[in-house]
Formats: sequence, structure tokens, C-alpha cells
Amino acid sequence: MVQLHKTASKVMEFFESFKGSRPALNIDNFLIVRSQSRQNFPLDEMESKLEEVGKVIGGKEIDPVSNDAKNILNTMDETLRANVEINASVDSNGFFRMKKDLETMGLKTEFKIFSLKHSNAVVAIWKDKSGIGPLYVEVTLSDNGK
Repeated sequence: MVQLHKTASKVMEFFESFKGSRPALNIDNFLIVRSQSRQNFPLDEMESKLEEVGKVIGGKEIDPVSNDAKNILNTMDETLRANVEINASVDSNGFFRMKKDLETMGLKTEFKIFSLKHSNAVVAIWKDKSGIGPLYVEVTLSDNGK
């Protein structure tokens, strides 16, 4: 669990969003942290910023339409369901549906999935498509059992 917190801290520090960050969910082997970034970079740099944060946390980027991504999502889902009651079923297209829903609300959204030495991470960032307003950051981490 300590490793999850360290990784989340690195993500929040990278996006200058550590101050005010808070766990949305903090259970055994699973952590979700959300915050608002103090950075203001152009929308077209969002993907490259996610690539950079992946290097900072020592993650290997996983193709979101791959079997590896599906396995990561299933592992995260199993960990979450072992601790929290959820009535919906897991869906490997959930990442894309979330992105589409946020973009329908006028937000530019990017996410990346990373495999790390001891955990898996999904880092998502979003901001108003106008480029005005804050950048929001969310990192979801799950122990991968290694």
C-alpha cells in the first residue's frame, strides 16, 4: 500500500497538484487520488504530459485496446469488488466510455494505462475544451501482486 501512495504522490507532484489532492478511495491494494493541477499547458500537450508522467513513475505504457489493458481492468475490478459493493459489470471499453462522456460535457480528456513493478496505474487528465479553467488529474492504482 505504501508503494501505491508513493506512486500517487509522484503523479500529483508532476502535475503540481499535490496541494489539495485527496484520496477518492483508499482501501487495501487500491487507491484513487484526484486533484486540480496548478499547471496551465496547451490542450495539445496533454498526451505528451501523460507520457512524461509515465516515465516519472517508471511505468510501461499499455495499449488501452490490448489484452494487457483488459487484464489490468479486470484485476482492478476484482480488487475493488472485494472491498466495495458494486452492482455494475466490468467493461473493457469503460476507459473509452468515460472519455467520451467527459468529452460530451465539453472536456478534453486523455488517459494512459501503465504497468509498474508492483502496481498498475491509470492516469487521466481533463480540462475544458476552451483551454480555460483548471486541469484535473486522477490516478487509479492497484497492486499487481508482484
